[in-house]
Amino acid sequence: MNIKDTTLLKGLGILLIITHNYMHWLPECVAENEYTFSVERIDQLCAYLAQGGPHVLLNILSHFGHYGVAIFLFLSGYGLVRKYESSEEREFGSLRAEKGKAAFLPSNIRASALFLLRHAVKLWRLMVPAVLLFVVMEMMQGTWNRPLSRLFPLLGFYSNLQPHRDLILGPWWWFGLMMQFYLLWRLLLFRRGRWVLYLTMSVCVAVVLAVAWTERGQLDSTGTLTCYLHYNFPPSMLAFGLGVADARYGLGWLHRWWSPLVGMAVLIVGSFNSGIWCVSSVGALMVALAFVGRSGESKAQGNIVYVNLRQVLIFLGTISAWLFALHPVVREYTIDLAKKGNDGLLYLSIVIYLGCSVLLAWVATGIAKSKKNKGRTQ
Repeated sequence: MNIKDTTLLKGLGILLIITHNYMHWLPECVAENEYTFSVERIDQLCAYLAQGGPHVLLNILSHFGHYGVAIFLFLSGYGLVRKYESSEEREFGSLRAEKGKAAFLPSNIRASALFLLRHAVKLWRLMVPAVLLFVVMEMMQGTWNRPLSRLFPLLGFYSNLQPHRDLILGPWWWFGLMMQFYLLWRLLLFRRGRWVLYLTMSVCVAVVLAVAWTERGQLDSTGTLTCYLHYNFPPSMLAFGLGVADARYGLGWLHRWWSPLVGMAVLIVGSFNSGIWCVSSVGALMVALAFVGRSGESKAQGNIVYVNLRQVLIFLGTISAWLFALHPVVREYTIDLAKKGNDGLLYLSIVIYLGCSVLLAWVATGIAKSKKNKGRTQ
């Protein structure tokens, strides 16, 4: 994949995420099976679709949009390999260690620490402005009712590990998950062989499936170990690991013409079956990859609608980081309008939410780029 392809996938992923994170709060929409699995929810969705309800698209995005997370997990693994294993970049001196040399040996501890610090700073640059914006707005309105100490787990990337997660605004749990993967990749997967990667993926999948099987019949509860795991790396390791494997070895089967068809089948079966529900995100990933590569370019040549869609997704991809960080704040102040019970106000709130989120992210991205360019010239 080239840069345009990965940017397009970022755009697709963030579009799914920001629409899902809005729609699943609406009383007209059926919630997702992301951290928990409820047969009742998928039955409700099927009944709604069969009736041809007025908000079909909103319900589809509400229930399935969270699979955009799998796209970003794949791209994260893919990007780490491309940047630190496939290039000649020599950041932090010993970061490019000998192949197979464990990152936790004394000679590599400094490189690992600097790597993790650098990526923590990247996440803080997104998190801190977004969190501060939310806290300041809440304080100005007199609606902030939490001690500031409750921000520490979020900013310290360990809120996901707490039995009772305090995520302030839901989507920000992603930052803690990414730090887990940076740590896992640097200490275990960096420049290690196939067997380490595939064994790690296999162990994670086996653990997740075993826990879900043990807790079958209780998977709709937020108090299960299955739910706890879904806020952390084991269920996400499959999508992340496929990104690492594709960057290293070129997984041709992910890009075949039949791949999205198989992916759709996995996604549908996983939606109805708790046995493979935990790995159904790979099906969504296989469908998403149909948007890139040769098939995407050939479609783009003769279809102006497809060309425009690709351009929109590429634009969203360029602002995806800030769009993810800021959209929960915008949602907090537009969602009430959507709950008035009026369809006109519902769709007006969606337009305002998407428009304000994209505008804020575009401005923030521009500011960040100008600061970065200014720093390079000094």
